[in-house]
Amino acid sequence: MRSSQHEKARTMKSAFDDVVQAIQREQEYQAKKYGKLDKRTESEVEWCVILDDEMGEVVEDVAGYEFARARAEVLQVVATGINWLMKYGVQEREELCEQ
Repeated sequence: MRSSQHEKARTMKSAFDDVVQAIQREQEYQAKKYGKLDKRTESEVEWCVILDDEMGEVVEDVAGYEFARARAEVLQVVATGINWLMKYGVQEREELCEQ
């Protein structure tokens, strides 16, 4: 691998690690605020409503050119989505399951 490709790969790995750590911190925050995931009682419909509300905040922030705030909201969306999947299970795209 050429040096610049190696640097780019390392930078992307570092960025990925930063994102994962931020998601984990957001999940910890949500656990403190709403309770631990194994104790939460939201139905799948309620998880969807929560995600929809959070995405609405992302859209509002983007419409107002508040991109840093939008990224903070996206982090909440991602952490909430992961929590939903952890609570009820992962369902991959059919074409991915067939491979």
